[in-house]
Amino acid sequence: MLTAGIIDYLEYKILFLLAAAFAFVTFLVALRLNDNHSANNSINDQTTASNLTMIKNEKKFNSLRPILILLLIVLFTNITNSLFLSFFAIFVKKDLGLEWRTIALVNTLATLIGIFTTYAVGRLAERYRKKNLILIALVFYFLLPFGTFLLSNSINSLNSLLILILYSIPLYSIFFVIVPVFIAENTPESRRGQAMGLYTSSQYLGMTLGTVAGAYLATINGIIRPNFFAASIIAIFSIFIGLFLFKESDNE
Repeated sequence: MLTAGIIDYLEYKILFLLAAAFAFVTFLVALRLNDNHSANNSINDQTTASNLTMIKNEKKFNSLRPILILLLIVLFTNITNSLFLSFFAIFVKKDLGLEWRTIALVNTLATLIGIFTTYAVGRLAERYRKKNLILIALVFYFLLPFGTFLLSNSINSLNSLLILILYSIPLYSIFFVIVPVFIAENTPESRRGQAMGLYTSSQYLGMTLGTVAGAYLATINGIIRPNFFAASIIAIFSIFIGLFLFKESDNE
């Protein structure tokens, strides 16, 4: 009856005003609630995005960690290589008393062997775990300079022949065939060029450090033999890094 009286008296005008006011207030309340919900969603989205970025960066670092470790091994291996091979011709000429043509013949033999071994190692890299092959190569990088150091302690015809045989084993056939393959397979396509550039830089840095260190050692006593011992010691570090720090994913 009261509502009917109000309607009769105000002719629906007040109800229209009340309805409009109620709708406006409802709209403001809904808008406020939506703003709060959007703000909460924005904060949640930012937090989620930040967490996803952290997870993505952590996964990216973990995926690149084996490559960084491998580049460190490449650095040490090239130091070993330079200490051993860069001064070997001087050692053969000065300490073994052999002619330059003998040295050239041995270099030619090592190159010819490398033609076949590099292809064979490439085939092996397709069938076996690359870490195992890299470790085998690192062991050779220790055995060759250390064996040369031991044999050069007593120079005779047999030891000279064995030294030349050791030198004719192409060290690069295993290590420097498998390493680029591993880097290419474990680096995103957009970063492969950069990774291979770092690989080459690690090589040149190792060569530089090994050559400088070898020249310094050779000038101390005027003999090359200490270079071979130093090369074998550095090779041991490479083996330990490869054995305990370098990891290969299970799907390799």
